[in-house]
Amino acid sequence: MPQTRIKILLLLAAAVLSATAGAETFRWIDETGNVHYSDQVPPEDAKHQRSRLDKQGREIDVIEGAKTAEQMDQEKRLRSLRAEQRRVLAEQRDRDQSLLRTYGTEQEMTLTLQNKLATVDSVIRVTESNRERQEILLDSQRKRAADAELKGQAVPKILRDSIEAIQRQIAAYTEQINKLEDDKKTINEAFGRDRLRLQELRSAGQDPLQFALMNELKLMPGEMPIVSAVSCRPGPACDKVWEAAKSFIRARSGKPLVTDTSKVLQTAIPLQDQDFSLVVTRSSGKGEDTVFLDARCRLSSLGDELCASPRVREIRAAFATYVQMAVAASP
Repeated sequence: MPQTRIKILLLLAAAVLSATAGAETFRWIDETGNVHYSDQVPPEDAKHQRSRLDKQGREIDVIEGAKTAEQMDQEKRLRSLRAEQRRVLAEQRDRDQSLLRTYGTEQEMTLTLQNKLATVDSVIRVTESNRERQEILLDSQRKRAADAELKGQAVPKILRDSIEAIQRQIAAYTEQINKLEDDKKTINEAFGRDRLRLQELRSAGQDPLQFALMNELKLMPGEMPIVSAVSCRPGPACDKVWEAAKSFIRARSGKPLVTDTSKVLQTAIPLQDQDFSLVVTRSSGKGEDTVFLDARCRLSSLGDELCASPRVREIRAAFATYVQMAVAASP
């Protein structure tokens, strides 16, 4: 900028400051790059970030520009998602610590599994025995009813009611046995997940969630928050979203998952300022689940800059579209 123009601007600024002595003075730049000085900010310029100046023209503080309704809604949504993500991660961390405290070896886990299954099997055997006794009684009652009919006699109501009651009891025992068999499947599936998770925790050699609860990143002035989340109906539809999220995080990070559970996906913790971790959590709501991706960086000023960088913003911005397209293309 030519020296003459700089001098003119300084003189203008000094004139404004002199005219507004005793009142607050603000400095801001509009969308065309023009610099303004005034003791009042016109409504149409309230959207711009502005500096508050003292009588000597020195900056006292900075006032953020007014936010649009859409920007405020997005910020509120992002704060809510991050709060829910912290809750899900804290729950996962509690489960991980419980696993590590409870089981010293996989053999201990196997023994615990066997004991649980043995307990369920014993209940199944008792229930089956009760059902068999009822089936024998039902056969006896049915023969009595058949004998009455052969003799041309009406089957007594008390006998009919007894047969119906026994049939209901047999059906209840059968339902209980089926539920217990389902419980065995659930126990086996949970054991499989816990065993894999224990292996992950042991191989990591450190707490894979130790950086997961870092402070939220501050938004840049005027920045529209990126809400990298996908909502889905619980069940098969959301399972597809979860698999697509897993594919995305592997492709975009280029790193293995150190946490791969039904609620949390996470790459390795960032060990360098130029490194970051991607975290995806799945939380349940009223009638729908939410799958949310966010980035985690080192707890440093450089780490904060990285998480706010165009590189990480692009990853977060691409998440929802990638997942939706992957789900639409799946069979």
